[in-house]
Amino acid sequence: MAFNRRNFLKTSALIIGLLTIVPSMQSCSSGRRPEHVSFAVCSDVNADVIPDAARRLKDFVKAAEKNNVDFIISLGAFCPPKPEYKEFINIWNSFDGDTYQVLGEHDLDEASKNDFLRFTDMPSNYYAFKKGNVHFIVLDTNYLFFRNEYIDYDHGNFYDEVKKGVNYVSPKELDWLKKELKRSNLTTIIFSHQSLENPKGCANGADVRKILEEANKEAGYKKVVACFSGHDGTDVEKTINGIHYIRINSLSYRWVGEDYQSDKHYPAAIDHNFPLAKFTLPYKEPLYGIVKITPGKLTLTGKQTSFIPPEPANLGVPYNLNGSPVTPEISNRQFTWGKQEK
Repeated sequence: MAFNRRNFLKTSALIIGLLTIVPSMQSCSSGRRPEHVSFAVCSDVNADVIPDAARRLKDFVKAAEKNNVDFIISLGAFCPPKPEYKEFINIWNSFDGDTYQVLGEHDLDEASKNDFLRFTDMPSNYYAFKKGNVHFIVLDTNYLFFRNEYIDYDHGNFYDEVKKGVNYVSPKELDWLKKELKRSNLTTIIFSHQSLENPKGCANGADVRKILEEANKEAGYKKVVACFSGHDGTDVEKTINGIHYIRINSLSYRWVGEDYQSDKHYPAAIDHNFPLAKFTLPYKEPLYGIVKITPGKLTLTGKQTSFIPPEPANLGVPYNLNGSPVTPEISNRQFTWGKQEK
């Protein structure tokens, strides 16, 4: 999202500091084939942007429970870690099962990483967990690279893109990722906010992909099978060297910025209370995916909806915006991989 959201938020002074967080490393027992496991995934709820975000999140939790998934995960840009958004954490925690969060840049518009970790009870800014004999790894792609230093996103310090490189994984985290992949023989799924395959996503995504590919080569089978990301509000899948990279559409909208803004999506009173909504193409219904993993197969069941008028075409929005399609859907996808070593 190129538009500077800080102009519309009441931010405090910029604070730049380094966190010294030790990731929570949950043990992952050895194994070769995944057992049955399922999860519901959403991204970019952005509770401070869209008026009916609470209703959308409730629909997501209900769908997750209806599908009897093992856990739910948000891929970032969830809500500001402030008392007035406690409702969203309560909705999230109402799910009768395990819940996981990924850090997104807009979670840090007015907060530090520690603020968001405490607000959501995240174990760390990057971490790993095991479900159903599958290894899941959550990455933090929210670092500045400035004056040869990797700096945590903190109170909107990432908006000055002219002087600072954005959306990096830190060297410390890359080292941790290598070790985490070595610790387990299980089929592995990666979660991040910014895409690892999109050049406009994670700035050093190629470094991350190299680590994943080397892990597969060293294992002698496809250990890392898929990487899920959010951030772009689009529906894209790309396969690179046998690993599937899936961008999950926003639960709520596609961001289009000043060039295609409209105050006609919502009544004036709502627009006044949600001044960022005019820079979006809101979806009529929430978008999310249900993912099921069985031996040698991953199935993503997506969802389709439509835009709240005015339609993109009526606002002059091109179908391909900033390199990705403008579409109110998450596609159904299915991936298979070869028999693993016994």
